Amino acid sequence: MKRQPNLELYRRNETETYEYIKRVLIKREIPFTEYKRNIFSFRFKNQPLFVAHMDTVGESNVKRKISYQNNVLMRKGNYVLGADDKAGVDILLKNIDDINFVFTHGEETGAIGAYDLLLNRDFLDILDKVPFAVEYDRMGYSDLISYCASDLEYYIGQLTHYVPAAGLFTDVSIWEEYVPGVNLSCGYYGHHTGQEKLIISEWLTALDTLPKLNVPVERFEISYIPFNDYSNYVPNHQGYYGYKSVENYWDSFETDSFNLNDMVTCSQCNCSGDINEEFYEDDNGNVLCSQCVESIYGIRRLT
Repeated sequence: MKRQPNLELYRRNETETYEYIKRVLIKREIPFTEYKRNIFSFRFKNQPLFVAHMDTVGESNVKRKISYQNNVLMRKGNYVLGADDKAGVDILLKNIDDINFVFTHGEETGAIGAYDLLLNRDFLDILDKVPFAVEYDRMGYSDLISYCASDLEYYIGQLTHYVPAAGLFTDVSIWEEYVPGVNLSCGYYGHHTGQEKLIISEWLTALDTLPKLNVPVERFEISYIPFNDYSNYVPNHQGYYGYKSVENYWDSFETDSFNLNDMVTCSQCNCSGDINEEFYEDDNGNVLCSQCVESIYGIRRLT
């Protein structure tokens, strides 16, 4: 395995990446299924499902020159690099012989592929069989965003450098009613902008976590656990939020602090609704409805 980014991936749009992945799989004689421009495969019992999305923001710029120096990968000029999520695709491809995987279509335009896969019986069977799902599609170095996966957070925290942090949505969040999942940092910053960059050393650290997680394990239960103590929830050295340590994070949990039939009120617009509906919690513990949430940075699912 070459321990450096595959620059060819960064020179391909979604369609080209899709065709490239298929060629790699065929050459390596890895069986796979195509469904509505998604690619998936399940070969290893009791091992996780690894996820990355093939599309990027700013795909029209993929032919622009790339700068690769001083531990940083960028696109020359003010152009989106596409490490969101070519960095994740690269991590999966470098381990492709040994993993269960899915490469999704259209995550940046609303997780189109992830929703489409819920219509595929074979894929739903996979979600029932795998112990958990891992997506490498998060900015920064150490963020672990969980979806219905409280015990899984602790498990991954013991095996890797990742610690829980606040975040929104990616493909695995679409499947949270079927399988617990996490989204992990893979070393990119400034995504969706012309200043996007990949820190190579941080990406290599993420690359090294996959073999640690790709081991047979019992299935984790789907679980919803709210946060009620943000006293240890502080900005890291790059300004992104995260817990000081896994120990502090787990000390902040109370599993019975909410009744799932409770009504909650949005702190911004004062609308009210059942806690099971689309309500979120920001870094200061304020409850936000889905209509207000898009303009707020650093949010977390409340249930």
